[in-house]
Amino acid sequence: MASPAKQMKTEGRDRGRLPPRTVTGQIMARSARLTVNGPVTGMQIVTKLRCHARTTHLTCSAHGGQALEDQIQCVVLLYLSGCLVLLLLLLLVSLAGLHYPTDCADLYASGVVSGVYTIYPDGNHSAVRVYCDMGSQNEEGEGGWTVFQRRMDGSVTFYRSWNQYKEGFGNVSGEYWLGLQVLHQLTTSKTCELKVDMEDFEGNRVFARYSNFSVASEEEGYKLTVSGFTDGGAGDSLSYHNGQHFSTYDTDHPGNCAQTYLGAHWYNNCHFSNPNGVYAHGPTTLFAIGVNWRSFREYHYSLKSFTMKIKPLA
Repeated sequence: MASPAKQMKTEGRDRGRLPPRTVTGQIMARSARLTVNGPVTGMQIVTKLRCHARTTHLTCSAHGGQALEDQIQCVVLLYLSGCLVLLLLLLLVSLAGLHYPTDCADLYASGVVSGVYTIYPDGNHSAVRVYCDMGSQNEEGEGGWTVFQRRMDGSVTFYRSWNQYKEGFGNVSGEYWLGLQVLHQLTTSKTCELKVDMEDFEGNRVFARYSNFSVASEEEGYKLTVSGFTDGGAGDSLSYHNGQHFSTYDTDHPGNCAQTYLGAHWYNNCHFSNPNGVYAHGPTTLFAIGVNWRSFREYHYSLKSFTMKIKPLA
């Protein structure tokens, strides 16, 4: 029997901007064994070769998703003395293979904790980094939230243009805006609920929850649809904005609300809430330009933290 070939180790990056995975293996004249390590671990496949000459070269590439419900394709080229063999190995993963998570709710089922993850709201070539709020052990069923807006320390300027609000900006680990286009993709493919968490500088934490939330296409001005309010102490300062187009300082609608109140929002001549206003550190003499939620701290108070997050309605 021919002697074993050299061990092989290659690294590659998957389609859709997935993290790199490592493929290791040992090829012998009569058999091949491969192990794929990375987002999918411990999977092995063995195939028997019919050529009995010595192996001289091996290349292997793996492609696949990040979690479940797809296939990994591994192409092995074996150059044998007087024999060229091309093996296409289809590694079928349990639970129907690999899956590109659409949102944080998809990741929640796998038991991950709160943090920054990659989701694919519009297929495997639409990778985007988001902060996922997975709740805590004391909040069963409260995880799986995709955070699309977060204010916490004033480190990011939110007085920005239409294109920046369309594409997203900021630091996904801190203050950021996910992007109107991604928000449209997330809320039109599934029926979503919205939760708005907020805290003032005195440590009072409250929320507002809405059972129906969606954002229309750019052609429709990213129009807001929101309903089904449930009070968590914050009161309702968003229903007033239902049916409005999104406004920024360079695409302002009648009333010039974005320019007047130094923000960007679904203004309605003008606002009951201003989540993307100036981070003004609590009480202020300036009227309605801060991070405001009228039914909680009125217009002369800019909140300490403010988070808007969505997940598919159960």
